[in-house]
Amino acid sequence: MAQNVLAFTLYDYEKEGREIPTASDINDIDVAEDEFVNYITRDTIEYRKRHNNKAVKKTLTIPQWLNEELLPRASTSRRCFRTHCGTTWISEQAGHSKA
Repeated sequence: MAQNVLAFTLYDYEKEGREIPTASDINDIDVAEDEFVNYITRDTIEYRKRHNNKAVKKTLTIPQWLNEELLPRASTSRRCFRTHCGTTWISEQAGHSKA
């Protein structure tokens, strides 16, 4: 539960462009004898993948040579290929790209 709260809070900070505070030094936190302090880590990219996965339609322009290279290799429906900026789907049947 603490990881979810941390992920949501950090994600919200990132969306709003707020500065993410640095973690407190574990030795500077006062606790009672029956309490403890524990670090919590969370990957906000992983959180976004799970909770903010709404599809967004984008237009993609690629060089003709790349299109000519990829389409013959594509399966009958579509093929996923990796680029330096992410994953792009090439639709062979429709003759257009989906990002």
